[in-house]
Amino acid sequence: MADTTISNHMQRSIIASVPDQPAGGSASSHGADPVSLTGFRMQMAGGYNGELPFWIHSNRHGELDPHSGNTALHLFGAWRRHYDSGFTLSTGANLMLRGAEDASIRFQEAYVQLGYGDFVLWAGRKHEYFGTVHPRLSMGTADLSHNARPMPKITLATEGFRPFPGTRGIVDYNASFSHGWMRDNEHRYVENPMLHQKHLYIRLFNDRSRVVPQAGIKHFAQWGGSSPRDGDVPGGLRAFRDVVFSRSADSKEILSGGQLENRYQNHFGTYDFSLLFRFDDVHVSVSRQFILEDTPNARFGTPWDGMWGVWLAFPSDDRFPGRTASDRPVFTIRAINYEHINTIEGVDRYPHRNRSSYFNYYNHSRYRGGWTYEGRSLGNPLFFGDSGHVGVVNNLMLAHHAGIMGQAGRVDWRAFATYSRNYGAAGITNLDGLQYTGVTDRQDQWSFMLEVSGELPAMMDLLPGDWPLSDRWDALELTATMALDLGEAHRKNAGMMVGLRWMQW
Repeated sequence: MADTTISNHMQRSIIASVPDQPAGGSASSHGADPVSLTGFRMQMAGGYNGELPFWIHSNRHGELDPHSGNTALHLFGAWRRHYDSGFTLSTGANLMLRGAEDASIRFQEAYVQLGYGDFVLWAGRKHEYFGTVHPRLSMGTADLSHNARPMPKITLATEGFRPFPGTRGIVDYNASFSHGWMRDNEHRYVENPMLHQKHLYIRLFNDRSRVVPQAGIKHFAQWGGSSPRDGDVPGGLRAFRDVVFSRSADSKEILSGGQLENRYQNHFGTYDFSLLFRFDDVHVSVSRQFILEDTPNARFGTPWDGMWGVWLAFPSDDRFPGRTASDRPVFTIRAINYEHINTIEGVDRYPHRNRSSYFNYYNHSRYRGGWTYEGRSLGNPLFFGDSGHVGVVNNLMLAHHAGIMGQAGRVDWRAFATYSRNYGAAGITNLDGLQYTGVTDRQDQWSFMLEVSGELPAMMDLLPGDWPLSDRWDALELTATMALDLGEAHRKNAGMMVGLRWMQW
């Protein structure tokens, strides 16, 4: 497949960075020798108006406080070992110390994972990646992106795509089943809700065809917890069964306040489709994601609501056969991405329906914190909140997003340009739990980003003058990010972030 791997400075799951076997590794009586890494990462970020521009703080796993300048230190490590029995044991952690208006010391990731055959079982906080969008250039999927810190979960999943038995490699599948805890109560109305999550993707002809179709469905549900109005919400095995199968409540299953039990299940999901075309010089992927928030969505009754995408990826080393590194072009483009999201067509298509009930994406009348975690959208960051409300305050929009990435010499670069027309939210909730309409007049917004990264000597070569550095500095990776906001949805702003990372095996 084309180069769509997530680079290290995008902070993929720590374990994903650990190879199965180090160079020169050997087997022991208990299996392969363990592999480990340790490292640190430093960040300094700021904005002209005292806050951070949109693309400085968005899709970075909630690492940065958007309301002030930030200085952060990450201390991370990971360990993995294969055993002769066939099991693989892995663990990883990333401790962040952040100085900001909202200062914090916390684990961004901390988990243990056991693998056997095609499956893994893990518990803790761990970055997850699945979907059809480009992993480095997307503005974020409509369901679960990189915008918030991972919540604690227990997950049983396949280790990526695996061949479906009996199909002779024609059909691959990727699946997971999770239980999570949303204990970010200062950002919620119903306290301590739980999360049910599962997904299934099917991919055809991956190793046999120039055209690879893929289809998936993801289901998320908030349930349980304690409501200030209705008391404890059903959270036992019977309620869990109903959540897993999306069952409606029986008419006799009521809460103390008289609400039907299924009113305390916030179901959300997506249908996800893509076609990958493999040409000799370029790979092209076309994708479509439908948001499932209510009955019209689930029956494709709002065909224009959702997200479209297309990306082109150019194989890297294969483009220059027979050339040495010094013969290759100084400036190359590795991938191009375009995405469009629309959530306003359904309002026009179903004008007789209550907007706050049927098209209030990411929000919910009972679970008023909605599809957020620690105040940040769990899905696409264009669905954003603010400090005066729980849930999101912007979910009626039309947006276009473009991304491009490549190399300049030994330096990687990528750039974003995002335009959105924003109309607020069909219904919003203040910190006291009061709900009211949040629809606004049209607010246009432009957000831009340019990011460059590479080993420290390569980055210093971009500066004027002579900067002789010895080889030992190659272990340090420097990242510089510049961003600009223009418009009405966010304050006009310009800012920059500098990051430095070091790892040792």
